[in-house]
Amino acid sequence: MRAAALYILACILYEATVYNVTALAPPPTLAARSRGSPLRGAIADFAADVLGAKPEEAEACEDRVIAASPRATAQTFRYAVTPPADADDDDRENLAARYAEVTAMLQDRVDALKALGLTEAEVRRVAARVPEVLSYSPAVVAAASAAQRARLELDEAAFKKRIVLRLPQALGLRYDRDVAPALDALKDALGLSESELRQLVLG
Repeated sequence: MRAAALYILACILYEATVYNVTALAPPPTLAARSRGSPLRGAIADFAADVLGAKPEEAEACEDRVIAASPRATAQTFRYAVTPPADADDDDRENLAARYAEVTAMLQDRVDALKALGLTEAEVRRVAARVPEVLSYSPAVVAAASAAQRARLELDEAAFKKRIVLRLPQALGLRYDRDVAPALDALKDALGLSESELRQLVLG
């Protein structure tokens, strides 16, 4: 239990760090909603149309995904909105292209979760509980899952059950920077073998 708690704490601290860095300024979509504007972005629409989120859940999802995303990606997300009625042709074309780009990115990220064995319903549940999973690129998810599966000696089904469904934040961690040092320190401090460490982490 102690190891599992430390592993979860590492994930939580990492998520909190990312959130605080990227959430210094509210995204334009949030600011627009606070003024009573109907403006919504591609993330909120995707959450509602594809993941079945309710309107207020979709808006919260958009804010959390933007806040958890790297700065450059967050900037792209902030301006992926439906063109307003008074937009000129150039602005309408640019906004439509950005909206389509972000929608495609989100679908790729959903597909990356499905590649780990999640069903459509499981993706919806995970995204509803931890919207930040939509901020993880497919490359990050693939690298994190491969490294963690190898270290913990888990097959796809066990990794899905023990890690993905219980702690999806782990899919956004860099193994070499965030996970391995914590596991190695714990292993050394308690004098554990790899097998004993695995048993502790997985409960």
